[in-house]
Amino acid sequence: MFVDYDAQGQLSQLRTVYLKDGQSQTLTRTRYGYDAQGRLSSVTTDLTPDDNSVADGQVYTTRYLYDGASRRVASLQQSDGSQLDFSYVQVGSDYRIQTVSDVRDGQKLTTRFDYDAGGGRTTVTDAANQATQFDYDNGQLRRLAGGGVEQRYNYDSHARVSDVTDGRGQSSHYDYDAAGNRVGARDAQQRQTSRRYNAQNQLISETIAGVGTTRRIYDASGLHLRFSVSAEGRVPASTCSTASRLRASGKVRLVLVMNTAPWWGLSTLS
Repeated sequence: MFVDYDAQGQLSQLRTVYLKDGQSQTLTRTRYGYDAQGRLSSVTTDLTPDDNSVADGQVYTTRYLYDGASRRVASLQQSDGSQLDFSYVQVGSDYRIQTVSDVRDGQKLTTRFDYDAGGGRTTVTDAANQATQFDYDNGQLRRLAGGGVEQRYNYDSHARVSDVTDGRGQSSHYDYDAAGNRVGARDAQQRQTSRRYNAQNQLISETIAGVGTTRRIYDASGLHLRFSVSAEGRVPASTCSTASRLRASGKVRLVLVMNTAPWWGLSTLS
């Protein structure tokens, strides 16, 4: 894979060079264009790259238009006829999106964003004229209301969501470990959920009161999931199928030992 740049140092194309019948061949799949202000104006994907030419017109192109001389994208236009249009409004010293319009198949669906002068509330009105309010305090979402739903949010000293309260006053509470992993949750009915993590901060078990424990087993690195075991001691069929194929090839190093209900543990094959 080669990455090419133009004289202005802008990414111009991505190409692949390979040998075929002893001859060097070049495939240029993606090309980039820019306007006079150096702003990205087009991305063209060659749908028939074997000829290394776009003269046949077999391409898919996305074009970018901008809001005046700024770098704010005003429109994304694609060769399949779909289009996204954006308009902006100045709030204080910043520009924010005011409308997003999805144009396709002769229809235009617009979502509108309105902001209060203090920046503490954003109202989003969708194409069906349904409005949702988002209230903020110091950048943190404090309240969401719309479509008959209301939720309020509180945060702990590390800016993590600690409590969510709905419009009926019912609250859920969340606890975290030192690494920021969510280790506990208590819903409005006081049902507890507990989670455990390995040293790589990967989820290894989740216990739901009255339901049981789901476990996840990773490889030696602790990063790649090998198996998941449900509270009933079941392993998904796809996992079992994969394990069976690997075992037949002599490459399995780790299998689950289970009976009809409980999860028993792990066994190693030599």
